[in-house]
Amino acid sequence: MEKFNLTKMILVLGILTQANLASADIHNTESNEMGLKQTRVIHNGQGKPTTAYISKIKIGGSGNALNKSKFPVVTKELSVGRVGKGEAANVRYEVAVRPLFIIGYDATSVEWLQSNAERLKEKNAVGYVANVETEEQLDHLNTILDNKVLLLAMNASDIANKLNIKHYPFYMDRNGILR
Repeated sequence: MEKFNLTKMILVLGILTQANLASADIHNTESNEMGLKQTRVIHNGQGKPTTAYISKIKIGGSGNALNKSKFPVVTKELSVGRVGKGEAANVRYEVAVRPLFIIGYDATSVEWLQSNAERLKEKNAVGYVANVETEEQLDHLNTILDNKVLLLAMNASDIANKLNIKHYPFYMDRNGILR
């Protein structure tokens, strides 16, 4: 069972940041009270979703480098079911940089993914597959999304505990939590 991999998350965030900065003009502005230059990023309107870049990173075999999980992936804290009102009650969703969702490989998650695939692609969401037995099952989920959404098969115990959730499918963006 793979634990929450902080290195993997830092790598993802680093790639996303690099891709965003690569498509922006960076200007130095005035110094702050400590004499340090403040950096201001002004978007030039030519940014592109980073998913296309991330999905091209390969480590042998199929899938991307960020998805080389050991299978099965099991998150005992999460199970398929309706996300209740008490779950994720104190999460500050408005600070979410990017929409995220958590699913498993089960009939409910597959149906939810099929119903929401276009929205997930449009919003450039990141998905965590918390319960999946094989790489083939993960590939099936990626096929539903036309390989256009980053899916990470990983133990989501830390995320579940931090967000205080017990069920999935779970979706969160700046506007709130889908229950």
